[in-house]
Amino acid sequence: MLWHTGVARRPGGPQASIEYEVEDAKAVAAAGGELQRAGFELLHPARTEPWGQTVTRLLTEDGLIVGISYGLPRFTTKSLPERQGRARPGHLWASSTSTYAPCMTVGADARELYEALVWHEGAETYEAVVVPWLDRAQGGYRAWLAAAAEYRSWWTEKETALDGQNLLWNLYALSRVSDLLLLAFQPPANEVDSPEPWLRLPEHEYLGLFTALGMTPFEVSTFDPFLHEIVEVEQADDPHAPIEITEVVWPGLMMGQLLFSRAGVRVRAGVEHAQRGVADRSPLYWTFRRRHRPTVDLSQGWGHNSQWRTDFRLDYRTPTADRLNVVEDREIDGSTDISPDHPANLSPEERLLTPDERRELLRHRCLLRVPEAADALAGSPGWERDMMPFGWRLPDSEQ
Repeated sequence: MLWHTGVARRPGGPQASIEYEVEDAKAVAAAGGELQRAGFELLHPARTEPWGQTVTRLLTEDGLIVGISYGLPRFTTKSLPERQGRARPGHLWASSTSTYAPCMTVGADARELYEALVWHEGAETYEAVVVPWLDRAQGGYRAWLAAAAEYRSWWTEKETALDGQNLLWNLYALSRVSDLLLLAFQPPANEVDSPEPWLRLPEHEYLGLFTALGMTPFEVSTFDPFLHEIVEVEQADDPHAPIEITEVVWPGLMMGQLLFSRAGVRVRAGVEHAQRGVADRSPLYWTFRRRHRPTVDLSQGWGHNSQWRTDFRLDYRTPTADRLNVVEDREIDGSTDISPDHPANLSPEERLLTPDERRELLRHRCLLRVPEAADALAGSPGWERDMMPFGWRLPDSEQ
């Protein structure tokens, strides 16, 4: 859980936190009003956080953060114990109580930046929050990130000074910072109560943060799913018209050979290539937050610390090939060496996708068209968010 405060705190900050979930968003506001009438000073009134949770919080004299909330995103697997085998050892499923190790030895930590941005009130966000954090990040932290820039098995170095596992987690935390700041660039959702992003850094400040960490923006005019995320589709009259970029909504970033974030683009395409309402509104995997569409990543539904033990997806563009999701090793078409019902194999819903649709989901991080087996999938409510592609890897022959 995160908190936001505009009042004085005990030295050292909050000492602990507890959160109570109520039946709906209106009940959050009602509870806040009741607490105020009882004499408690709220840290903030009921508000919708960028990850979709409605919450109000207070700070007790003993340093306890108390939250009243509704709507914390949940991971929607139908039977989590059966699916734990889908995660590799040491991944997020391994422990829901383990703590996130901050990177004090390199001077800065991305989770610290994310929480500072969430807490911040008022103008001058870049000068007040980002610049001081960047001052600490120059040197050790930037050099540590640079270890991930080239395609090699650095992520296996878990007992060395590099600490590959912690670097994976920190890259994920940095991606959450990016997701938070990109909300201001995105179209609103269709829902009436879609929250307005309160952080609005201009593009040059967004780029200033990440270029200071060694990343480089790219400009590619031809649509490429490695580099581009579809934000909105204009349906072309010709159903076979290829995907064509019409506007860049936000910039993408590379760090050497490593893709950090894809550029958001509006496109025109025939329905055979990208279907409006699917390619731009279906759940986007490996993503923490978007304003205009649902997202699914492995942090959702986990606790205050455990959510940060999520690996960043590693995609590399090398001179010879694109290497997608390189940390993982689960066969995208399932394994014939184990039972089809084994939890490490494809789920029934995943088997209903065609091989091309599974590859589409891996490359684009979402589906582009209604699946061929849509009628059969309709028998599994919520299947759109219940896939587990996070361990998928393409065969070597396709890379």
